[in-house]
Amino acid sequence: MRYKIFLLTMISALFISSSGCIPTRDFEFIEDAIRSDLHSDIHLKTNFKFSFGPVSISTIRLFVDLADADNEAEMYLKEIKRVQIGVYEVRHNRFGKGRVRIPLKVRDKLEEMDYELFINARERGEHVNLYFKELNRYFSSLYIIVFEDDELVILEVRGNLENMIEKAIQEHGVPGDPKMKI
Repeated sequence: MRYKIFLLTMISALFISSSGCIPTRDFEFIEDAIRSDLHSDIHLKTNFKFSFGPVSISTIRLFVDLADADNEAEMYLKEIKRVQIGVYEVRHNRFGKGRVRIPLKVRDKLEEMDYELFINARERGEHVNLYFKELNRYFSSLYIIVFEDDELVILEVRGNLENMIEKAIQEHGVPGDPKMKI
């Protein structure tokens, strides 16, 4: 009996760890770095945080395949290996909005992980960073951080993003092209 319980526990642990339900340490570091850099009058409330690994994404693909008769979404989903997303509400203790910015230690951590900064856009009350990682000269990973006065979104997508982008361009065209399909 103990052997069966042990075996069931080990199989469950393996399933949970391979399903991607638990955010990675790097994702947690990014979140914690932003939290620790906030002014004392600003607080983050986690709206939701999900992590999908290969097992979860395969299950999602199965349901999408059943629901999507044209199989359009399937061709994109099969290129994705892992998705992590966190959405947070930014709360201000004072009447005015604070200055939002993505801390430099986030950039340093992502660069340490071989990500390259692709877009760094700032506007009043908004800061957006888009990082990408190449593996064998192909896009393999994308990190997007959007920090606004009222919301923070952290998104990581891993997979064969080069193929996904190529398929999207073939299917829908290039933005700005008058022949682009919507």
